[in-house]
Amino acid sequence: METLLKGLGVELKERCLAIQRVLESKKSGSEIQDYINEIRNKTDQIRQEIEALLGDPDLGNTRLISNQFFAFSRLAERLSEIEWYPLPAITRYNETDHYLGWMCGLLARQVHYPLQTPLVSGFSSDYYGAIPPYRLIKVPAAEHLFLLGLPDLCHEVGHILFSNYKGDFLGNFLSDLSNYIQSEKKRRISEEAPPSYQALYDKLETEWKDHWTTEFTCDMIATFMVGTAFGCTHLRLCCSLDPDIFRPGFGESSTHPSGESRMRAIMATLKRIGLDEDSKAIQDQWLRYLSVNGSKKPIEYDHCYPNKLIDSLAKAVYGGCVKIGLASYKDQQATSDDINLPTLLNEAWTLLLANAQGYATWESKQVKRLREGVNEGS
Repeated sequence: METLLKGLGVELKERCLAIQRVLESKKSGSEIQDYINEIRNKTDQIRQEIEALLGDPDLGNTRLISNQFFAFSRLAERLSEIEWYPLPAITRYNETDHYLGWMCGLLARQVHYPLQTPLVSGFSSDYYGAIPPYRLIKVPAAEHLFLLGLPDLCHEVGHILFSNYKGDFLGNFLSDLSNYIQSEKKRRISEEAPPSYQALYDKLETEWKDHWTTEFTCDMIATFMVGTAFGCTHLRLCCSLDPDIFRPGFGESSTHPSGESRMRAIMATLKRIGLDEDSKAIQDQWLRYLSVNGSKKPIEYDHCYPNKLIDSLAKAVYGGCVKIGLASYKDQQATSDDINLPTLLNEAWTLLLANAQGYATWESKQVKRLREGVNEGS
């Protein structure tokens, strides 16, 4: 086993060096040079740690080798993340990525984003996604040509914010969640429900803690930043990619909560920031969509996503947004930029719902205007 570990360690070290050579081949002075340097340093740190492991005089000790293999696997995982995400973003960086990054920078200024602007790349193989440890956001390849999906950029920005300010966004919510689960367990006991329900509530709490709280929070951050447009984009997502809006239900697992509950979370946030009137259009559209969607609400569904939990989280996230200095859509002040991106995205959805026939022409003109803004160095 010592020979295997040494061989794998040597191969991992060589992969580090190869990735560093690729990074160093990028021209100095590139507009993303700081990002390249950051990833190169992360790669070099992995190389140093694997060299330390290989140089350990106790390498292969029967009492330690399990831990040594674990240490190796963690290093291999970290390097794989670099190879899968930041490295492709860097090597393929082009004019489209420059444009996407410019828009993200525009958004960051206008919402008072408190961190370094993420790198945005159009290399996603599915939909929007964020890799917070590398402040990287991946978007679909044709997204730079359109506007309606861009509010989801705010959701991915939310993932990076959440990874840095988790405690600020959650407040007392996790206590409220635990109290809710315990009260539900007691209620089930009093109703003489089968014992299996206790385990199902344990699973429900795990789903909330491991996945759903994060996704709800990022939806709420996005809504805080871009307002009603994010609700419209979520409706678009449900229509296009996630029509079963009541899944997952009670006892089911998924990395994301149900589409229906996410819309309620968006509405709760709109109320928090004082956009009740502005949200009526999307609320009306959502109710109409519910009437024709055809999805059936599963048994016990309402116990998965009670309004009391959604409202509790909305209150906590709103407080976290204010605490870290984000500007809500309602309170965003006029900027020196010629284009206010959150306002433009809301205008896009308003026009689409009011004049679908004329929307494509209008959108094309707005994308052209954005492109000109990039070229002028705005």
